[in-house]
Amino acid sequence: MAEILPAHGEPQGPFLVGYGLYYFTYSTWKGRNVYLEDIYVKPEYRGQGIGTKIIKKVAEVALDKGCSQFRLAVLDWNQRAMDLYKALGAQDLTEAEGWRSFRFEGEAMRELAGRRNWTWDLPFENQVLNCFSHICSLNSTLQRQSLSVGFFILCVWFCIYLRLKIAYRYHYL
Repeated sequence: MAEILPAHGEPQGPFLVGYGLYYFTYSTWKGRNVYLEDIYVKPEYRGQGIGTKIIKKVAEVALDKGCSQFRLAVLDWNQRAMDLYKALGAQDLTEAEGWRSFRFEGEAMRELAGRRNWTWDLPFENQVLNCFSHICSLNSTLQRQSLSVGFFILCVWFCIYLRLKIAYRYHYL
């Protein structure tokens, strides 16, 4: 965190003007690393070396903790930040090594993990159809186990009841 001390005689204490949020990661090739997730300096305090001091402090922590690398990412439109990082000695991995950054989030991540949360993500009509497909599998299970048709109908109604309850709760209807 970067703080500014108040002028002599002012009643307030130090106040925050910037921060760096980092955490430790591990590289199979290079060992322990530090990753600077976010760095921010209030606009009215930029250009005063505060960002540089934050970055230097993170580098100091990285060395103290035995890290071999200090990594960070920057959006391609933030030329001012890229110029600062390069001036401080950072290597642009996109230019030097061709690394591209990818991410999975939301539906893609759930799909990848095989955890499609159909109860919350699909439209209500799809939920009902999904419910009936579960009922059909349940029906074949019940028939194999010689359970009564009455029990099957009870299961169907219970499933419909649950779907409607979820739909009303989450405003699908």
